Amino acid sequence: MTTWVDISTLRRGRPTANAHFGNASSVLVGDFIYTRAFQLMVQLANMDLLDHMADTTNVIAEGEVLQLMRAGDPSVTECQYLEVIERKTAALFAAACKGPAMLNDHGSDMQAALADYGRHLGIAFQMVDDVLDYTGDPEVTGKQVGDDLNEGKPTLPLIYTMTAGSTTDAALIRQSLADKSSEHLSDVITAVRRSGGIEYTQNQALEHQQKALAGLALVGASPAKDALVALAELAVARNR
Repeated sequence: MTTWVDISTLRRGRPTANAHFGNASSVLVGDFIYTRAFQLMVQLANMDLLDHMADTTNVIAEGEVLQLMRAGDPSVTECQYLEVIERKTAALFAAACKGPAMLNDHGSDMQAALADYGRHLGIAFQMVDDVLDYTGDPEVTGKQVGDDLNEGKPTLPLIYTMTAGSTTDAALIRQSLADKSSEHLSDVITAVRRSGGIEYTQNQALEHQQKALAGLALVGASPAKDALVALAELAVARNR
């Protein structure tokens, strides 16, 4: 069932469940919520949707395992980074967008288009999240800066700096990732900014935002579509 995959002590400005209640209680309650969601989906008597959500849950678990396996590994490439976030984040967003289309008996083209919107939205959202881990204000984001470094997560700002930055900056980041340490966080932030890692990641997020919006071409004008467009804009403009 659920495992402890997040050591963060602060989320949205409040202590995480793990920090407040401990690992065992947090895992058990998480398992209960997860299984309860599937109980509710079974009541919809829609096997296609249930099959889709079961597959999605499996893919998300794969993404979390991949992330754990690659923690502390400074040799992770941009392609491997994308492989992780497409599973652990984008798959969830895609399922959330495709599911309603399935429930409302829309055709496969509309289902695929909305899933594509969600997938690219999820990628953009995660990239911005990874940027905020090095640029965000904890008072605004509600999370501690440097959490990803403490977990040894080779996110895109770091990967870009290791490939495009100076030899000294690349060595600093490789060592910090291998040690899973934010001891030199201020130097890491300086290195990422100096190399252009922040701008590169932001630009990649914008590209995926545009791909997400392109996925809405089949959706007719409506307040719901307006909300989806606004959501895509918020995903890359947010500061928390």
